[in-house]
Amino acid sequence: MGLCLVLPLGCAVPPDDGVAGGQGEPSSAEAAKEPEGQGGASAAPEEGGEEGWPWGEGDGSPRREAAQGETEGGSAEAARREVNRLAQQGREALRAEEYQRAAERFEQALDRDARRGVLWQNLAAVRHKQGRHRRAEQLALRAAELAGEDPALLRESWWLIAAARLEQGDRRGAREAAQMARRFEEAGGPRVGALPPEQ
Repeated sequence: MGLCLVLPLGCAVPPDDGVAGGQGEPSSAEAAKEPEGQGGASAAPEEGGEEGWPWGEGDGSPRREAAQGETEGGSAEAARREVNRLAQQGREALRAEEYQRAAERFEQALDRDARRGVLWQNLAAVRHKQGRHRRAEQLALRAAELAGEDPALLRESWWLIAAARLEQGDRRGAREAAQMARRFEEAGGPRVGALPPEQ
């Protein structure tokens, strides 16, 4: 019997759960950098990045710069509410299987707060649903990188990485990612996926 992964995908962690600004969060300069590979796979964005969405070091996104300026100017609460509103719209679109609209909302939320790991995980789930498994892996790796001490986000991100690697034919990488996910299951919470042993 071949390798199988059972993984209900979705947005398991709400975007306003306190992930942003928690312990282990990188600085805004670090958050803008391209992620480094984990588990033997490169997490660097594909050439050209997401359609119409800037990526990488030295990101000159006017929207992100404007959002950061507003936050520094004292409207951090309004900015946080806007990010949460966009993320909620993204989750609703994902549930409705409107994947392009979901991706747009999560990208808009990330333009305003690129340090919130759950947003990267949500966008990864969308890309996985769209069959863009390499991209889903990269985004989920970024989510894990930003998850800090959040075991639920780490667990969900690593299961998503395992699923994406399996779809790409990387059985060994999928098993490594599943082992990482299981580490965070021990920290509590329900198990959401499984890789049965090969027979």
